Amino acid sequence: MYNIDTRSAHILIVDDEEANVLLLQRVLQKAGYTRLTILTDPRQALPLHNEHLFDLVLLDINMPGLDGFAVMAQFQAEAAKGGDMPPVLVLTALTDRDTRLKALEEGARDFLTKPFDRVEVLSRIRNLLQMRLLQNRLAAQNIMLEQRVEERTRELRERADELEATRQEIIRRLGRAAEYRDNETGLHIIRMSKYSERLAKAMGMSDVEAELLLNASPMHDIGKIGIPDSILLKPGKLDAEEWETMQTHTTIGAELLAGHGSDLMEMART
Repeated sequence: MYNIDTRSAHILIVDDEEANVLLLQRVLQKAGYTRLTILTDPRQALPLHNEHLFDLVLLDINMPGLDGFAVMAQFQAEAAKGGDMPPVLVLTALTDRDTRLKALEEGARDFLTKPFDRVEVLSRIRNLLQMRLLQNRLAAQNIMLEQRVEERTRELRERADELEATRQEIIRRLGRAAEYRDNETGLHIIRMSKYSERLAKAMGMSDVEAELLLNASPMHDIGKIGIPDSILLKPGKLDAEEWETMQTHTTIGAELLAGHGSDLMEMART
């Protein structure tokens, strides 16, 4: 049914009768199974499983000290705490309906009565192991996919941080480009953007809005790019007509920054 080799699976055989254990061991070895663990003391089943995580448990029911129902109850309790619940194939001489139902209710995946048919028991074991190994494979693939998603998410976050840093640097350089035209320094850009942030907070703006203003304010004089040097760099006082032209740097800047839907560009334009 599935392209899965079950012969390398790890199988635990639990039966207080050594003859039964050895019989199952021989049957499985002849079928090519190599990883077999036998146990005649059912009290050791849970500790041994926690150590090895068996792919299948072949379990007798009628055993002294701890019967098969109690063993499965231990497996269930461990699974409820986040442990592993192995698939269990019950092999018992008890043939009554109540025993079969109780075994299935306690967590058994399948049920066979003794004496069992060799071909049938091997078929049941193969089917259970195929499902177990397929589940293990899917679980491993899910873990791998989760790791890839985490790695990709981390890469995207790092890329976003790089893009944000690049954007901020472009904004600062655009602001400085405008300021350099009238002999201002880069420190002016830093000072006025910091003042803008503090004033925003003093006015009651949120931290997010204040940070947005901090990042938008360096572009406040970008429109000076469109002012003629004869006016922008004039050493003396501007006349009325020149002053009117000088004031248009705000609308020029707004036009340069218009047409982009981001909050940052909209605040810079405003």
